Amino acid sequence: MRCHTLTLLTGLALAAPALATPAVHQAGEWYVGGKVSGALYGQPCSAGSLSCDELSGAAGVYGGVQLKDWLALEGGVEYLGGPVATYPALSQPQSQVDYEASVAGVELGVKADYALNERVLMFGKGGGVYWLADKEADEPIAGPLNDSDSGVSLMLGTGLEYRLFRDLSTRFEYQYIDGVGDETTGQSDVHFFSVGLDYRFGGTPTPVVAPVAPPEPEVLQVEPEVRAVPEPVRVETFTQVLSGTSNAALFDSNSAALTPHLKLQLLPVLSRLTTYPETTVSIVGHTDNVGAAHDNQWLSQVRAQSVADYLAQHGVSRARMTVRGMGELSPIASNTTASGRAHNRRVEIVSPEVTTQTKKQD
Repeated sequence: MRCHTLTLLTGLALAAPALATPAVHQAGEWYVGGKVSGALYGQPCSAGSLSCDELSGAAGVYGGVQLKDWLALEGGVEYLGGPVATYPALSQPQSQVDYEASVAGVELGVKADYALNERVLMFGKGGGVYWLADKEADEPIAGPLNDSDSGVSLMLGTGLEYRLFRDLSTRFEYQYIDGVGDETTGQSDVHFFSVGLDYRFGGTPTPVVAPVAPPEPEVLQVEPEVRAVPEPVRVETFTQVLSGTSNAALFDSNSAALTPHLKLQLLPVLSRLTTYPETTVSIVGHTDNVGAAHDNQWLSQVRAQSVADYLAQHGVSRARMTVRGMGELSPIASNTTASGRAHNRRVEIVSPEVTTQTKKQD
């Protein structure tokens, strides 16, 4: 069992440097700390013992310096307690005598780290312990007995370490010390389990790298296109009178429906209103005095409205049009003759003059 344990711990100590990664600690740091827990002695008592307590309290102080980010030189002083055994008295076998042992040591070794993340690491360590062992008893006849011895033993260890803050770390550690004591005091392997806390000094604080702002995108300076401001355009007044003086009828008989002849006559005003969006138009219907006055009024209104509807169908906004019916109230010729009545049956279209810079493009 002792050989297997030694082989396992030796492997851990030697493998740690090979596995080392960018570590939790930094080269140049040095540290001091303390640890407490218990020590277990392997078979410290002979076959003649009446009782044997192999477990003892233990404590120690330690310190070290980081040679590399993953490698430290570490030393310490430890009190390992000792086993307590009860034996028959040498001179009076019917009596019992308690033998108490105590072990203290000074260790020196190397500690290799393997970082699991930015705060946690596992470690292996190896070196030697210079130990002092004492054994005391009080024989009934022989009186007090006190044997002591010293020596150097192999020490191996492993554990986990957690860096609480930049300067403070804690560790959970197991150490194996091979063959403490001799034939006089009794020889035993020591298994030392401990919890430690250490404070670190020195080292270089990890620089805080400011985030690099991405380069600002290059802004291309585009010269704005300079467009020549068109000269104002003066659009003169447009006037058109559509009457029944020609042989072609303007409206269907007894109807307000536009004839093809009238639609052809409306092309000039439609072109003007489409080309110049700022122009407006007034549409006024008239009749002769044949028939009742109220009928003539109605007929002049609906015929003027028919002209406006035709223009609206071709994209002219109704907001640009004014529509009225004057009936027989505004004759321009005598109603006593057929020729005069033909002149009076008419539609007057007037589009006032405007000055504009807006012209609809083809």
